[in-house]
Amino acid sequence: MPQVKQPSTLRSIAMRKFLKVVCRTCTTWITELSSAAEAGNRNYLQYAERVLNECDMLHEILTPLPMHILESLSTKAIDKFIKIITLYDVKSDSRLKLAPWYDKEQHNAICKNMLRSVLLPCTSKHNTKGISSSFAQRLIIQTLDSTCNLTSLFLSTLTETDHSAILASNIRHLKNLKFFQYAYHCTDQVVQQLALHCKALCYINLTNSSSVTDVSVHYMLELRKLTYVHMLGTSVTSESYRLLIAELPQIKNFITFTPSNEILENIAAENLSTITYFFGSVGNMALLTEKCPNIIFLTVYYRNEDLSHLTVLAGLVSLHVVIGNYELFNLTTGLNGIGHRLIELGLYMVDNVNVTDIINLCSGLKRLFLEYCVFVPLEYGTVLNTEILHFKSVTSLKIKSNFQRQCNYPSMRYYANLEVLECVGLDFLDNDFMCGALQQGAFRSLKYLLIKETGNSALTMRIVDLLIRHCEHLKVLGHLKTWQQLTRSMIRDLKQRIMLRNLDLRIV
Repeated sequence: MPQVKQPSTLRSIAMRKFLKVVCRTCTTWITELSSAAEAGNRNYLQYAERVLNECDMLHEILTPLPMHILESLSTKAIDKFIKIITLYDVKSDSRLKLAPWYDKEQHNAICKNMLRSVLLPCTSKHNTKGISSSFAQRLIIQTLDSTCNLTSLFLSTLTETDHSAILASNIRHLKNLKFFQYAYHCTDQVVQQLALHCKALCYINLTNSSSVTDVSVHYMLELRKLTYVHMLGTSVTSESYRLLIAELPQIKNFITFTPSNEILENIAAENLSTITYFFGSVGNMALLTEKCPNIIFLTVYYRNEDLSHLTVLAGLVSLHVVIGNYELFNLTTGLNGIGHRLIELGLYMVDNVNVTDIINLCSGLKRLFLEYCVFVPLEYGTVLNTEILHFKSVTSLKIKSNFQRQCNYPSMRYYANLEVLECVGLDFLDNDFMCGALQQGAFRSLKYLLIKETGNSALTMRIVDLLIRHCEHLKVLGHLKTWQQLTRSMIRDLKQRIMLRNLDLRIV
């Protein structure tokens, strides 16, 4: 049975209550601003002035607090304020913005000041993951002058509006920036400003920004601390990318959908000694291993390359293969040479996968990902040695399947030390299989179990009860809403039972 949930510490209770009070302040501002707007221009202007003053007061109250309190409060408060203010802006479309006296600049100024009230000196990161609102992204960018100690800025989502010009004009405030992502809308102008003002930058991701051209490469060459550059989907040519990876002194990653041999041919191996991560299309594996002998993490994409050459990569611990044929990749030979060194192995949409190879040759593997692969059936009469090292070493297993690429991997019951198990669309994962596995002692170490049904599998509440009974370390049980035999009321009752027994188990 999962552990009993430990009581919250006094500090965490106090922080939650304090955060609630701070966020309630923002909600109050917005509620009263909306009411004032309905009452007319005069009322709105009076209350707007009051809100601006209270924003300053809140900032003055928060700023002197001890650093350990501010660090716990800041990120959560910022995220909540952004969501609250963005919702207010959306609702204003049908009320405030239709008023004949509506002033867009004033509205934006109020929204910016509400956010500024919780932008404290300790604010070190912004991340828009999960936020697709153009308004929210603009709000963050327009208040960058209040986050001079920011070290991480991730604008990772696609928005309707291009804010590159506003961003370029605000980057000068970010002297301490180390990590930067601006997907989809980045431009050469933004990169130029990064090169001018962000000399500590070590990570830059400009994915799918077609307005980033070869001009940006020359700016990035001025950022001598760069170790990670991601430019897939930009307009940077192979020639300029070749210059970038050859000239940046600390570059660690090499990412390309152009066959790597077209980029590597004219670069000396000594200029690539820092490359430890490769993702993309290879073209000539022998050349890649010769020019980049220090690769630790390798992802081969699209092409059926002969992976027997990987033996020379003495430091390789992570191998991922995306789309191809196991036999044409010559993976049996490859794993014979490197399998014992691998910590992580991932195969995605690979045909003719020989799972016996993986089990026998990958003796120290910690993480195994098999997604939408087609497995070679085990020969009739094959008996697996369940005491083999592979079954003891793997702690994380992810297997995904669908109707077109259905896999059968009953060997998962033999993994003795699994802590994470994620399965999608596995028809063999039914009541009989799970009951048998659990009653034989499988999955006893599980902490996270995520099973998503997409086809014919039909797990019941009996499996949930067995998991709770046998898996004392279980922390998360996920995707129960996809289990066809469970109703909403069953899941609701389950959550109630867990709460009444005070178990440290989340249903997601």
